[in-house]
Amino acid sequence: MRSNRPRLPALPALTIVVFLFLAGAAGAAVSANIPLESRVYRDLEYLEARGYVKSAMLSTRPFTWGESTRLYLEARARWASLGDKGRARDMRAGAVLNRLAAVLDSNAGAGYEGASGAGGGVVSFRPFRLYSSYAYSERESFFAGRNNNGDAPEEGSSLRAGFDAEWRLLDAAIIYLNPEYRSGGSGTRTELVRGYALADTGVFQLEAGRDSMWWGAGYNGGLLMTNNAAPLDMIKLTTGWPFTLPWIFERAGLVKPTVFLARLGGQRAYPRANLLGMRLDFKPSPHFQLALNRTFIFGGEGKRSPTLGEWLKVFVSADSAEHAAS
Repeated sequence: MRSNRPRLPALPALTIVVFLFLAGAAGAAVSANIPLESRVYRDLEYLEARGYVKSAMLSTRPFTWGESTRLYLEARARWASLGDKGRARDMRAGAVLNRLAAVLDSNAGAGYEGASGAGGGVVSFRPFRLYSSYAYSERESFFAGRNNNGDAPEEGSSLRAGFDAEWRLLDAAIIYLNPEYRSGGSGTRTELVRGYALADTGVFQLEAGRDSMWWGAGYNGGLLMTNNAAPLDMIKLTTGWPFTLPWIFERAGLVKPTVFLARLGGQRAYPRANLLGMRLDFKPSPHFQLALNRTFIFGGEGKRSPTLGEWLKVFVSADSAEHAAS
C-alpha cells in the first residue's frame, strides 16, 4: 500500500516572515515536540493522577520537551515536600520521576553540541534515536495500525528503519526531521514521517511542517485528532504552556488555545482540500479540565471558497447549512 501523502506545500511569504520574526524573538527555551508514542505522556498522566502535577493539560498533544521539563520539576518539588516518610510510602512515584529525569536529560538537556564540539553556536545538531522494526502479515491490512501514524501493515514482510534529529538555530528555533526507510509488498521508499520548524517566543509557538496531533483524554479517546492517521502538513499556532487570562477572566483558570491549518492529499473527491482546526482547553481547578474543539474541511479543487457569512457560521459552530458547494 503506497502512502497517500500530499506534497509539502510551499509556505506563503507572509507565514515565513512571521516565523522568522518569532524565531528572532524566541529564547533559549525552544525545544522540539515530544512524539506522541513517547512514554513521557503516560508517566506525566500517572503523576497528574497522583496529584503531583496540577498545571498540565495532557489531553492536547504534542507539547515540547521544555514543557515536559516544567511539569517534571513541578512534580519533583511536590514529591520532595512529602518528607522521608511520605516519599517512602510512594516509591512508585519516585521511580517514575527518576525515569522521567533520565529521559529528559538525554532528550532535552542543555549543551547542544555542533560540529565544533561547543554548544550555543549559530547552528547546532543533535541526534535523538535510531530505530527499526520488522513485521510479517499474511494479508494486507485495510486499516492502519493503532496510533501508528497511518502506517498500515502490508502483505508479507515489512521493514521500517529510521532516525530523528534536530537542528537548533541561534537558540531561537528548531528544525526537526524524522525520515524513515520502508520496505514491503509495495516496494521500497524513504518517507518523511515528521518534519517541521518550530519557533517559541516564550508565550506563543508557531510550527510549520508535518506533525501529528492528539486531542482527547485516554489512549483510545481521541475523536477528532489522533495519530491513527498520518501526520498533517500544516501551520499551527499554540502556546508553550497553559496560562491564566487577566481581569475577571482569571476565574476560568488555566487556558491553552490551539489553531491549525492543514492541506489534505490529492486522492479525494475534492483534491487538496484544506482542514482547519481549533481547540480551547480550560482547567478551572487542578481536578477538572474541559475543552472545546472543532475541525472542518473546506475548499479543494472543484470547490469554491467559503463566503464571509459561511465563515462566521463556522466559527460559531452554526451547522444550519450544509455548504455543499463551498
